[in-house]
Order: sequence, then C-alpha cells, then structure tokens
Amino acid sequence: MRLQFSLPLLGLVLTSIVLAASSSCQKDNCLRAFEGRNGGDKALSFCKTFTSGVSTATTSLPVFIAQCTGSVVARASSACSCFVKTYVPQSTQSMSSISSKPTTSPITPSTSKSSMSSTSSSTSAVSTPSPTAPCLPRFSLKGASETAFNPTSTPFSLTLSCNKLDTQNYTVFSSGDGSTDPFGTLVQGTNATESSLQIPGFSPGRYTITVVAFDTTGNAIIQYFSLLFGSITMPVLVVDESNAPVQNVTVTADATIYPGIRQVGVTDASGIVKFTNIYQTSIGLFTETADNKIGVNGVAGTSNTITIKLIPFRPASDTTKFNESDGITGWTGGVTKDIPLSKRDNVLVIGTNAQYNLQTAHAEPKVYPFTKSVYIKYKFQTAEVPGGYFGTQYNDYFIVTIRSNTGNMISESHSMNELGLGAFDSAGNTKFFTLNMPVNPKTEWVQFDVGVSNVADAALDSQIIVAKLGDLTCDQCGSCETCPGDPMCQPTCVSPPLKSCAFYAGCAEATLQCGAGGYPLAYGQKNCLAFQADLTKYTPAGQDFIWNTMHCLQLALINIIKCDSTCDTAGNAAFDSHPKCYVDSGFCDLPVMDWYQVVKTVGTDLLGIKPIRQILQTGGTCASKKITEIDAEIDGYVQQAKNDMANAAVYLAKALVMKALRKFVQDLSNGVFPIPSL
Repeated sequence: MRLQFSLPLLGLVLTSIVLAASSSCQKDNCLRAFEGRNGGDKALSFCKTFTSGVSTATTSLPVFIAQCTGSVVARASSACSCFVKTYVPQSTQSMSSISSKPTTSPITPSTSKSSMSSTSSSTSAVSTPSPTAPCLPRFSLKGASETAFNPTSTPFSLTLSCNKLDTQNYTVFSSGDGSTDPFGTLVQGTNATESSLQIPGFSPGRYTITVVAFDTTGNAIIQYFSLLFGSITMPVLVVDESNAPVQNVTVTADATIYPGIRQVGVTDASGIVKFTNIYQTSIGLFTETADNKIGVNGVAGTSNTITIKLIPFRPASDTTKFNESDGITGWTGGVTKDIPLSKRDNVLVIGTNAQYNLQTAHAEPKVYPFTKSVYIKYKFQTAEVPGGYFGTQYNDYFIVTIRSNTGNMISESHSMNELGLGAFDSAGNTKFFTLNMPVNPKTEWVQFDVGVSNVADAALDSQIIVAKLGDLTCDQCGSCETCPGDPMCQPTCVSPPLKSCAFYAGCAEATLQCGAGGYPLAYGQKNCLAFQADLTKYTPAGQDFIWNTMHCLQLALINIIKCDSTCDTAGNAAFDSHPKCYVDSGFCDLPVMDWYQVVKTVGTDLLGIKPIRQILQTGGTCASKKITEIDAEIDGYVQQAKNDMANAAVYLAKALVMKALRKFVQDLSNGVFPIPSL
C-alpha cells in the first residue's frame, strides 16, 4: 500500500498532524472560547484546516478567536491542540482519516488532517457505537484458512462482522518466520470496501498477517492471522503388508511445526491421494482403517511420492509382559540397552539409524480383565539440538500409538521444533512423557507402536527411548503413587519446562480431553505457539515476559486440573489466572511495541481481551503511562514521515497502528469498549 499525493498536500497533512499532537496546549480563555456555544463543531472544523504553516492571516479567523489575544496564531494553535482531543463532535463523522490505502485521488485538507492526535485525553473525539446495537467488529477469512495449507499467489479477503469499515483508515502488514521487525512489511495492493478487505496472494511460507483498521464509528480493530502458503503437490501411496495399493483409505497430512494445520484426503483406486498446497516443512502422515490398521510417516514436504505401509493389528504375544522387565523385552524392532547407575535395568531404543524412512517397533502385551488403563513411558532424543539445527527444516519427528483389540486407539506425535527448545536439555533429551489409554473390561490385549523419522536429511539421528509399559487398576482420580500413568503425573506436567508449549497438548488436553475447541488447544496452545513463532519481534524484556507468562499460566493450570474438573470449569479458572500472570510477569512495564505484539495476538476475541481490560482498569497508572508512551511513538513516526518523503507511507501506516493501539487501550481502560457486557 502507498499513500499517493503531492508533496504540498503531504506537507499539509503532516503539519496538521503535528498541530493536533502539539504539546503546547494552554487551557486559557482562548480554549474556553473554542468550547463555548460559538465554537463546538465550528471550532472543530476550523482546527481541522488551520495550521500556522498554512494560514497566518488573522483577518480570516472566525469570531470565536476573539478571546485569543496577543499572538493569535500561536494561541489558536495551542487551543486547537487541546480542543481536538477533548471535544466530542455533535455529528457522528469519524475524525480518523490517515489512510494507508492506495489512492490516486487528491487528498483534501478536510480528509487528511487532525488524524494522528497523539496526546488526546481519555474522552475520545471519535464517536462510539450505539448502546442499542453493540458489536465487536472483527474480520473473518474468506478464501484462506488458518487451519489449511493455502495456495500461493492467490488473493483472499477479510470480511467485517459488523459496522462499516472506514476505507480511508486501515493498513495491513505481513511478516515471515524469523522476522525481527515488530511491524513486518507493508502489504501492497490491498483494496477495501465498507464490508471487506481484499488481500493479494503470498509466496510459499508461513506469514503473520496483521490488519489494523477503524470502522466508521471509530472502533479500533487490531487483528492477527497466521497463514501457511505452499505450492507443492505431494502424492502419498498407501500399501498393505504385501505392498498392494489400498483404496478408500482416509489419510491426514499435518504440518507438525504448525499444530492445527492439516489436510485430509482419500486414496483412489491406485492407492494414491494427492495433497495440494504443501509447504516444504515437516509433514506428519497418518491413516487408520476400519480393521484397526494404521499407517504413519514423517517427511519434509516434497513432490516425490511418499509411501505409507499399513501396520496391522497383530495377535497377542507372550514375549512382552507388563509385569516383567517393565514391558521392555520382547519388542519387534528397536534395541534393548542397559542404563548404568539407573533404577531400571534397561530401556528400549528406537533410532533413525541414518535412514530417511520411518523406523518402527511394536509390542502386543495381554491385558488383565481388571485393568482400567495402559500406558507407555518414553522420551525423545535428537542430535539436531546439540548440532544447532533447532528451528530449521531438519525437524525430526516421532509418533507413539496404542491400540486395543476392542478398537480403541490413541496416538501422540511431535516434531522437534513444535516441542520448543525449552523441552530439551543440552544433549537433546526431553523429559519422559506418558501416553495413557483407558481400556474396557472386554479388552484382551493392546498393541504399542513407536516410530521415529529423520526429516529433510539423515545426517543427525534421533531416537525414542521407551522406559516402561504399564497397566493400571486405579480410577481416573487416583494419586500419582497409585496411578503413575496419569498424564498429569509426567515430569513435564508436574514441572513444565520454560520455553515450551508442549504442556497444553501433552498434559492439559491429555487429561481434560476438551477437543479442538477447548481451552488447552484452542486458546492455551494456540496462543503459546503464536507467541513462540513471533518471539523474534519482541525486545529481550518482551521475550522474558512471554516465557514467564506462559510458564505462570501452565503452573496455574496444574492446580486447576482436578478430578472433578470439566472443560468449562477448567477453562474459566484458567482465564481467571491470566491477569495475575500478566501483571506478575511485568506487563505494565513492557515497551510499547511489546504491548502491540501481545494485543494483536490475544486481542482477537473477547476471551483474550478480558484480562487486558481487567489489568488496565485495576492497574493504577498502567493505562495512562502506556498512552503517553504510545503518543510519543505516534509523534516519532509522523516526524519520520516528514523527514523521509520516499517512505512516508510506511511511517504513516505505523502511526496508524499506534493510533489504533491507543484507542484500544483507552477504550478498555475507560470501560467504553464496543461490547458493554465485556
């Protein structure tokens, strides 16, 4: 997007902005005249066109200027700088008017002034929504999805839920993985209507798309979308144990580093399903058949055909027993190794062994009639971490699955990058995980399958280390002494590591089982991963805040997840912990740009906005201090626009972002946010 207008008009826009943001405000008789019956809307209109740099002839000044004696122009400028930020116009016309939208039409003074008032008081000069028809204006995606592999170079749109978009007051930024620019890159070529924004297509990669806009009633909209774009068509062939193609099998392709992004397809008569728009990242492939067979693989996105060989559900075996050698002996695949100075005699190791294809092992122990659940205790180790490849495409992958003869199945898979660097020690080891599956009284045996795969190369190996198989007779609400297989008894759940988001899926969701729409996955994991993905955009203080807050929220969940917890009660209690964790981690002391990153990430919905509102309304000087800092940012970007005409559009777009952040903070702290019931 570019602001296209002549240099004289740009100068007029900028001087009017500076006038509105002037710090020389004097509350004197001149200002009172502006506020009196002869001023009001007339004075507002005057201030929108008057600057000492444009009009210096006092004979052209209106009658209410009579009280501005002495240096009339200077005093009128001072009065305007106060008036435009405290006066509420009688009309409902929005005063926000700096546009980051491309335009070829001239910008007149009436539509390009008084639009970046950086020091306006808590009484906004922008109209507020009617209390009889409150709404929270939000954009929704059309033609793209945060949970899909999106096509490259394909335009999409954002549709506004309610109210009308101010088409002269919006901007769109994008940034790719690893970007350190807190704003990103200004998106060129967008178009706006009163109900939607049209966004041009993107090249392959993951991008955060940030939309900052105002509706025509003056509400600020700050919204963030995480989208993955790809151009690879990846054929996947499913074969049975005899390598014959299998048709009508549903296959799921997951972007392991971006949980929630997936594509589902069904094999044709040739046993092939083609996944489209795939990005060259780690892809986890999984299929399950009606006769209890599964197929798994982990690869980097490729146009080469990937083969999944179905793993049958095998008969029960007497070689592996829960009560002998911790269930480690008798496996098919893997290597049993002694662990010196350990309480256990040995462990089972399933390694990649410099191979590209998935390496697997399996065991089929029998189950007693009184068994209520079975579990496997394991950890992941990868040479990629000490090798310095964390965060790269060399993102090794593993999967652990439990199946029963009665048709139950549970599976857990992760990749190195998804787990987060905090999940590993310096040698590349995670702590031990536990995967637990309840079984019914008719269950006679279960099958454990473990797989690990090199991704993108075979130079550095990874492995799964299985320490124990267990069967439990305890109820769900037993203690960790009587029910060691309970997910919350894992070391990573009892004491979640810093700088990791694995707690939400591996601990909270594994216990509560709320599904894709519950707090653990839809809010906890989603936001934790969003913060992690954009961590490079934060200052060092902001990065500390993010990880301390995430750790605080995870610790709070440990105390919330009880035997009688439901998804609703746990979710509500989890949200209640947010304000304290934010404050204790130093939210109010963060720099402005860190605030912006937090707001755009969690401020998309009401549940994310609530804790920020509570902090602002109960945090003393937190809001006013931050507004002052935001004002300084606005002034700075306006000045940069004046000094660098070639890049003025970018600086004005950044100023618009800060203006929206200011409005957001101001409205929340004053309790006039668009949804009164919030």
